[in-house]
Amino acid sequence: MSFQSKVRSLVAADPGLPNPNPTAAFWQLPMHDTVGSIQSLALPTETDVIVIGSGITGTSVTKALLEEQTLFPNINVTVLEARTLCSGATGRNGGHCVTAAGHKFTTWVDTYGVENARAIARFSLLNMERVQEVANGMSETIRTRSEIRRVQKLCFTSDPVIWKKIQDSVALFAREIPEHASHNRLVSAEELEKEWGVVNPLGGYAQPAGAIWPYRFCTEVMAEMLRRYASRLNIETRTPVTSVVDHGANATGHRYTITTPRGSIKAHRVVYCTNGYSAHLLPQLRGKLHPFRGHMSTQAMPERFPSWGGERSWSFIQPIRIDPTTDMYHFGLYYLQQNAVTKDLFVGVENQRIDECLGSDDSFVSEASVQDLPNCLPRMFSVLNKKGDTASAADFEKPRLKCIWSGVMGMTSDGLPLVGQLPKSATGRASVGQEWIAAGFQGYGMDKCWLTGEALVAMMAGKDVSSWFPSAYLVSDRRINEDLSIEQTADAYVQMAEATVKEQALPTKARL
Repeated sequence: MSFQSKVRSLVAADPGLPNPNPTAAFWQLPMHDTVGSIQSLALPTETDVIVIGSGITGTSVTKALLEEQTLFPNINVTVLEARTLCSGATGRNGGHCVTAAGHKFTTWVDTYGVENARAIARFSLLNMERVQEVANGMSETIRTRSEIRRVQKLCFTSDPVIWKKIQDSVALFAREIPEHASHNRLVSAEELEKEWGVVNPLGGYAQPAGAIWPYRFCTEVMAEMLRRYASRLNIETRTPVTSVVDHGANATGHRYTITTPRGSIKAHRVVYCTNGYSAHLLPQLRGKLHPFRGHMSTQAMPERFPSWGGERSWSFIQPIRIDPTTDMYHFGLYYLQQNAVTKDLFVGVENQRIDECLGSDDSFVSEASVQDLPNCLPRMFSVLNKKGDTASAADFEKPRLKCIWSGVMGMTSDGLPLVGQLPKSATGRASVGQEWIAAGFQGYGMDKCWLTGEALVAMMAGKDVSSWFPSAYLVSDRRINEDLSIEQTADAYVQMAEATVKEQALPTKARL
């Protein structure tokens, strides 16, 4: 089978339901004591809205629905989660609340046009502030347990092509979004070495960002919603949805029947906050929205490593590499944040075979990532890099791997989320109903999901969100039929593989 055929087969596959026995994510330890595995004694037989998924998007949608009293007075909401609460991508990610606009803005302009690029960047920045605002409006207990904080995020590289793209992108961002012109600050190699302790950098940029314990934030918000709205909210964990049946616009009573192993529920509306698993319940999306598996780790730092967790987070950006002869895929991105209390570093990477990458099974970790994650930090930080020093081995104790796990993200063919009322082309139904989606966040959900959830509820209520929500994110027949395809996805991975082969053929000096 050719590499392209293999990719086509992987992205077109049914992602299935979340594996009931996933790897243990450090973020989720211990499980929330009241809502972590909450279930009613008997599944409700009917509800107004079913929310499928309990990550940050599902949490935001649930909160917004319960608090929207003008158009949804006394609405009943039932959250269905296949596993324990917030056990998917949100409970497995890097905990960063940061925009990628600084280094991706030129790509957005080239791909989606300048107006869409502006809207995407502004929305990302707005979302980050909204997360801080929501946290500040919650109890001191929730804020403390969530460890939400403002940090300086450093994105740096040792690759000359990427460094040039970063400089161009930061400059274009400043010109096109003048109200945020100072958001990104270019950082020289000298400053990176002296002030940030980075090994052999070419350059980078710093920006204001946030960091958070995502699992605790979402589960605490859900617990608070359950306290406030106990008569109107049901949270049903370990209740995977196996089918959604639409009885049509002329149905008497509830339009939808949602089936689970615990029984069926009738509902007026269904909201899919299912990200990389969406195409299981919505087969028309297969090949258009596919799962993408990544890895995270928690690593204990030696005593000599500084405590920067309350101030800094990092991303080390290198070229994406796909070797079509071995099928090995490396996304080229390491992302890190530090616990402000324990000094532990949370470090993520996507390094695995292509069949492991383009899959939805988070019950195992790839051998390549197991080898990569414990050894990547000395390549980044001089304080962890011995550099031939004569100090004792004890003085150069390596970071200790405490936990490693995998998680499943959602990717679309055009690189944008799918948000809004599902058209017939996405559901395969005879007519457009009350099925809504917010999924496909491209591995950058924390800078989109919360405000996307609020936008989705506003759309459900008939409100106009066009002044602040990116129109490029909206799901439509045109996007489903023209912009999203198996061919487009496969071609993207083939192009990455061809670029890798071309680079490997160059003499060493030509790569520098």
